[in-house]
Amino acid sequence: MDLAITNLDHSYQCYCALTRIAAAVANAPPGRINVDCSAARFISSGMTAHLQVALAPWARSIAFTNLRPEVKVALAKNGLFREKVQERGRTTIPLTKFHPSEAKRFAAYSGEHLRDKGIPRMSQPLEAKFFESIDELFQNCALHSKADLVFSCGQLFPKMRVLEFAIADTGIGIAKSLERIGKFYRPDRAIEWAMHHGTSRIGDVPGGLGLKIIREFIELNGGEITVVSDQGFWQMRRRSSVAKLLPFRFPGTAVTLKVDTSDTNFYDFATPIDPGSIF
Repeated sequence: MDLAITNLDHSYQCYCALTRIAAAVANAPPGRINVDCSAARFISSGMTAHLQVALAPWARSIAFTNLRPEVKVALAKNGLFREKVQERGRTTIPLTKFHPSEAKRFAAYSGEHLRDKGIPRMSQPLEAKFFESIDELFQNCALHSKADLVFSCGQLFPKMRVLEFAIADTGIGIAKSLERIGKFYRPDRAIEWAMHHGTSRIGDVPGGLGLKIIREFIELNGGEITVVSDQGFWQMRRRSSVAKLLPFRFPGTAVTLKVDTSDTNFYDFATPIDPGSIF
């Protein structure tokens, strides 16, 4: 089977194309899948995690062909291919596969690779809660999404002053997760609910601020956050958000954060945190 991709950034059009690929792969007969990349001048580092989910059913039978040299080098540094390219400057957050039971391993990975990448200064309590919120994105993959695999990666772009971090899972999606607590939304509205309410934890499982605190930080920072789950697309850019339906289903949930590393503000909680609102 032959597929083709063009530029993969984090636009709505990009995810429309990615979900078409996911739908084609899901219905593909056994055999090798060739992904023609000749029209791709740019593939965002964060998109490699999302590609892994889209191509998961045939991960061992995928060949990326006709890659432009500069794109191939960037993706090799990211760890998409077996042959890796040595990088300088620690700008890459390597593509890494996790099982849902590996929460501690993910926490070590996110802490190691995000702390020295230019995230704006924060108070110690807020920084601790910020990283807890990143870890909660991973924990939700096991608690709610029922994912088999989780992929994460990212990249610091020093000249653009942007830090990109992505996490994607192969689970049931946000809308179906919310159905378990009696909330029924179409996929794009389900993401919107999660972004403003922060968590869908159930019963006596400890809760957290999760997506909500990340969204609030990115909004103040002037960065960007994109969430795709099932047929839902939600994106906040420059403090303005949009929610849309995609033409096909993304087979899981993908979250991408873009932090403006030129931000010189110091961040702290506006008021002390009430422990009862967190746990």
